[in-house]
Order: sequence, then structure tokens, then C-alpha cells
Amino acid sequence: MPTAWVVSPIGANGVVSGVLALQVPIATVNDVMTGDEDWARDGLGETGETYLAGPDLLMHSVSRLVLEDPEAYTRAAISGGAAPDVAERAARVRGTVLIQPVQTEAVQRALRGETGEIVSRDYLGQEALVAYAPLKFEGLQWVIVAKIDAAEAFAPVNDFTRDLILATVAIARCRRGRQHRRVAAQTSSIEGGAWSAATSLWSGHASFAATKHIPILRVWRVVFREPRR
Repeated sequence: MPTAWVVSPIGANGVVSGVLALQVPIATVNDVMTGDEDWARDGLGETGETYLAGPDLLMHSVSRLVLEDPEAYTRAAISGGAAPDVAERAARVRGTVLIQPVQTEAVQRALRGETGEIVSRDYLGQEALVAYAPLKFEGLQWVIVAKIDAAEAFAPVNDFTRDLILATVAIARCRRGRQHRRVAAQTSSIEGGAWSAATSLWSGHASFAATKHIPILRVWRVVFREPRR
């Protein structure tokens, strides 16, 4: 397995007499990035993960899927564009550091110094909601990425929209019947508020309280906008 090193020259009067090297085991980095492999506890659901990448466009921390299901990872990685021998090697060692290519739009944007969120293909070829940012360490040009499959991230929104439509249809039917006029009057303000909430949610202006049930939104705020506690 690859190992990270922190290296500094040592000497006096401008003359280098040696090098001080400190080994940083990749397992330590992976423990931090995977939350000790407890992604669900960190709000990453069933498909979410965070990882590091470098200017070599390779992963600098481990992929979630290769740890959970190496065979599924191999299939997905090849489908996403990785060479079969590369995917098989990562699955064999159960590690993707300096093996798995991450030539994604999010990584390339972060390498340019940008921070943001997009919907795009991830390194496994899946459509995903992705948040990205550069990591600035002296001598390093790494980036951090948080992503979750779009199907999982949007599921709460889709459920909310479905329930909203069903409720609106029910209200409309009540309004057609004279015997339900009183019910319709009482629910008209609720209907308006629900539509307003839906519009805000889709336009990106909903408050954190209204969107915290969506995994990736919670991840973005924890990783990039709120200090860890």
C-alpha cells in the first residue's frame, strides 16, 4: 500500500546535511476520510463518500465502494472508464490511492482553485451530486470532494414533490364539492405555503432547516461551510 511522507531538509548556514522524513500511514488518512468506515453516521447515506485527489488526477484516499464490495467496484470502475487491469488491481488490494483515476469535472475545477457544487458524472460513471474545494497545504495541491449518487440525494425531494401533488389534487377535489368548501378554505393557506416551499427548494433558496433531510446538502455544509465539532 502507498505511504505518505512529510519531508524537510535539515542543515545549517544554507548547507543541507540531511533530510528529516516523517511517515504518515495512508490508513490514517483513510480513517479520517471515511469516518472509520461509518459513512451513514456522517450523513452520507448508502452511496455518499468524501475523498482526496491530486494534480495527477488520481485518488489520494480510498474509495467507499472498493471497501464495501470489491466486485461491484470493479464493474463500476470499468464502466466509468478505468482500464480493467487498474480496476482489478484496486479491488485486489482493496485500495484506490494512486490507482483510481478521477478525471472528473469536480476535481478539475477544485484544482483550479474553485469551490462549488455540481451535478455531474463521478469517477465510477454515475450521475452524482458533488461538492468540491481545494485543500491548501504547503507543498501540496490536493482537493477534497464529497459526492452522493443523484438518485439517492434527490429521493427526499421526489417524495416531497409526489406527496405535494397528491395533496393538491385532493384539495382541488374538495373545492369542487360544496360540502367541502369549509375544508378547502382552511387548507388554502397550507396549499400556498407548500407550493412556496417547493419553489424555494427547487430554486435553491430554501433554508437549511427545510433541506437538512437531503444527505448531500448536509454534507456540503458540514465539509465546506460549517466548522467540525
